[in-house]
Amino acid sequence: VPFTDPGERGPEAVTAIVEALMARIAGEQEPVVETSRLQSEVASVLRGMGHADLVEEHVEPKSAYTVDLWLPSEGVFIEVDGPYHFHAGGRTPLGHTRMKRRHMGQLGHRLAVVPYWDW
Repeated sequence: VPFTDPGERGPEAVTAIVEALMARIAGEQEPVVETSRLQSEVASVLRGMGHADLVEEHVEPKSAYTVDLWLPSEGVFIEVDGPYHFHAGGRTPLGHTRMKRRHMGQLGHRLAVVPYWDW
C-alpha cells in the first residue's frame, strides 16, 4: 500500500492518528517493540548476575524514550546498540543515537552503552 497523506483519507483518519499518539504519550498504550537477540542475551547475563529487578523496554517518563534495559536498584539505563545505531562499516553513532544519549544525560540519568562489537 503506497503512503498517503492522512488528510487524504479524511478527518477521521487524522483524528485516529492523533488519538493514538496522545494515548502513547500518556502511557495508556504500550509501545510496539522488537527485542534483538543481542539485547536478550545481555538481559539474560544480567539476570544471571543476580539483577532480578531488570526491566526490558522501559519507557522513561520524562522523555518518552524507550530504553532497552533498566536496572532500578542501580539507577542505570542500558542501551544495547546493534549495527543500525552506527554509520555503515564504522563505530560512529548515528544522529538519533547520539541525541538520545545526550537527552538521557541532560535528564540526569546514568546511561551505559553496550555496542554490538563489544559483545
